[in-house]
Amino acid sequence: MTSVFVDDAELEWFREQAEAGMIDKCKITRDGEGEPVFDPETGKYVDPPRVVVYEGKCRFQAASIANAASAVVTAGERYVNVQGGELQLPVRDTGGVAVGDIAEIIESPEDVGRVGREYTIQTRFEKTHATSRRLRLAEAVG
Repeated sequence: MTSVFVDDAELEWFREQAEAGMIDKCKITRDGEGEPVFDPETGKYVDPPRVVVYEGKCRFQAASIANAASAVVTAGERYVNVQGGELQLPVRDTGGVAVGDIAEIIESPEDVGRVGREYTIQTRFEKTHATSRRLRLAEAVG
């Protein structure tokens, strides 16, 4: 069996091609550290502010049926439709994104209706010659 070796210049070209299709912009955040703080104005405890892990170009792909695009689950006394998807990010500077982080679409020139939607990152992604970082997402709709 022969293997195909991709040199650094070729890999960079493939990554540039992948990033050219990333016309959306997203922000990925996670819970802030520390205990909730009492807010005397509201009389409630407030969680620490969320931390931005990544903000920049991305590409969203809806999950195919083969990837279990959606499922109906019971949450408390409500039925919730959990839909899947894939978020593609540049490989560089996105390695700190983790399972449980929240991805929000903040710009989507081809479908402005997706702006503001939030997804929970479900998987990690690791690959030797990756052209983009592909992360499975879940969105609870209901």
